[in-house]
Amino acid sequence: MIIDTKIILFAGLIVIVLLIMTLLFAFFKAKNIYEKIQIIAPFNNLCAVFIAIYCYYIGKPEYIDLALAYAVLSFIGILGLKKYFEINLKRKE
Repeated sequence: MIIDTKIILFAGLIVIVLLIMTLLFAFFKAKNIYEKIQIIAPFNNLCAVFIAIYCYYIGKPEYIDLALAYAVLSFIGILGLKKYFEINLKRKE
């Protein structure tokens, strides 16, 4: 018995949505900004993977570029936030 590719992709989408919901819960339970920044990085990665899988699922693989652009921008944003907090932490000392 051959499992259809669409079923596997849909199951993957469900798993990713559950993981995103778990990260959102952890984000809102986090006490300080540093924990929240650490949660944002995997959240952005999961969103990019979700976009890529969903594009393939609906049959429009040309939109995978959008997922890659989102992943690169989120990576640059996280690096910017890290640098911003490092500079502010040095100023306080």
